[in-house]
Amino acid sequence: MLSKQVLLLFTAFLCSASSMYVKAASQDGKYEYIVVGSGPGGSPLAARLAIAGHKVLLIDAGGDYGDTNGYKVPMLWSIAAEYAPMKWGYFINNFQTLERAQQDTKFTWETPSGEYHIGCSPPEGSKPLDILYLRAGTLGGCAAHNALISINGDKLERNEYLDPKVLKDTKHGDSGWFGTSIVDMSLMKADSKVVALISSASITGLGKRAEDINGTLTVPATSTDNMMQLDVNAPGANTKPNIYQVPLAQSKGTRNGPRDFIIATANAKNADGSRKYQLDIKLNTYKGASGTITASREVIISAGAYNSPQILKFSGVGPKAELEKFKIPVVVNLLGAGSNLQDSNETAVTSKTSSTFEELAGCSLMTTDPDQCFTEWQNGTTSKQQGYYSSNALSVSIIRKSSVAENDTDLFIYGGPVSFHYAGTTGWWSWVVPQAHSRNNGGTVTLRSADLFETPVINFNNFDTNITANGADQKDLQAFYEGVQFAREANKNLAKFDNTFTETFPGPNIQSEQDAKEFIEHEAFGHHASCIDPIGADDDKMAVLDGKFNVKATKGLRVVNAGSWPKVPGFFPALPTYILSKAADVQA
Repeated sequence: MLSKQVLLLFTAFLCSASSMYVKAASQDGKYEYIVVGSGPGGSPLAARLAIAGHKVLLIDAGGDYGDTNGYKVPMLWSIAAEYAPMKWGYFINNFQTLERAQQDTKFTWETPSGEYHIGCSPPEGSKPLDILYLRAGTLGGCAAHNALISINGDKLERNEYLDPKVLKDTKHGDSGWFGTSIVDMSLMKADSKVVALISSASITGLGKRAEDINGTLTVPATSTDNMMQLDVNAPGANTKPNIYQVPLAQSKGTRNGPRDFIIATANAKNADGSRKYQLDIKLNTYKGASGTITASREVIISAGAYNSPQILKFSGVGPKAELEKFKIPVVVNLLGAGSNLQDSNETAVTSKTSSTFEELAGCSLMTTDPDQCFTEWQNGTTSKQQGYYSSNALSVSIIRKSSVAENDTDLFIYGGPVSFHYAGTTGWWSWVVPQAHSRNNGGTVTLRSADLFETPVINFNNFDTNITANGADQKDLQAFYEGVQFAREANKNLAKFDNTFTETFPGPNIQSEQDAKEFIEHEAFGHHASCIDPIGADDDKMAVLDGKFNVKATKGLRVVNAGSWPKVPGFFPALPTYILSKAADVQA
């Protein structure tokens, strides 16, 4: 059995004994629970444990940047992702060979001057690094920089976009800690190009005719009312092909998430002004002073898909051969630790218009002072008044079922006036094509060295380098292809409403099915890594956790985060991972 002391010698090395976020609830430094990592798994779980009456310590390597505009303003999520104080970057491998990896236009090199070069033809002497995969080292984890998309309703919600009268008949909540909202439809209806793009998607494989939208093919501002469904999280909705508005992790025009829940819990007061809950938060713990912190009941690892298996392995829990290679004493020989890595890969179909989007007028993503759209967001009191910056720019989604889908719909195509490949803030539109329910579960996270501060080796082993039995890789590729073809067909239909767009990515040179599939293999990327420490049956030798999130063959040690899922939970893992905080109700 792994003692709490063994693990805590490692986790304490990661955390500074100072840097208390709020006044200590436990003056002797003893806690019932210590939660390592404050992301979508850790923060909600720590809060729920404290609310249940336990003494809890939450530690995180990063700081708190919740007061920055990058965090608060929904439209600025891309700025938050690149914000240096909270930016954690990993270079991951989608394929095992550099020759294969370098066919990706996102392949990154370190130049002799120490800068990054992305793409082909790097300066002479550059070092190949592979694909940059951004994570967040901050209170709230990756929920502090993601694009706010929130799929899968739950009672933990504080739903702000449905009529309260209908909420009781849904799986949504109306008083939970997690606020969800949608973009004010008037913002989209005011832009003729956005209406045209929604219209073209509606007549592409969704049973709608151009004549049903408008007989003359000129798009009226009221068209979108009848084309887009309101609630993608309604019971059974995400199993039916349709076009939807996108629910966001946004409350009253401002991002919200686990960061806000944990702070509200830690700072809650009784009527007499005393602390209501015994919850402490220690931040900025990366490479802090070493020491020991004691948990009388459990240590819970919620450090994300990359760092959670790394922590387990440096604590002596993992494959024996790997641990012995780096002279780490083996406490539990757990074969599955660091295997089963999965993601919801995606790519984009991007077009350029010769004119501009009206809704982007005055928006510079903070590259000018003043930024008119930011001023509107600051001064507005409603979503409509706050304008475009109250959105994430990706407010239209299409759910589809590919020809190889085994059960549920497996394509969630979402779009907006953005580009993931080209500079500039205006004139672009991208249909982003994620493929859910991938059959690929052969990714790995392994130790790079005996240095616990060195990032691990991360291999996703995409497509034919992974699970190929029963044509699994080709089925994933086929689903992807059908999603890309839907987006391209929608762009063709767009000419009936607006003929100013030209596809730039994949571009006119990619036409045949073979070429399109090769493009997808090269360009697919992910940012929802999960399933690395999966729950499984007692007789599953590759399972890391039992049904109560306990690490097998240990006592007082659990893992609760996106890595705990055995399969990717739907289209986007954030909200399903918040739901895992209910692990507080199944204490060992």
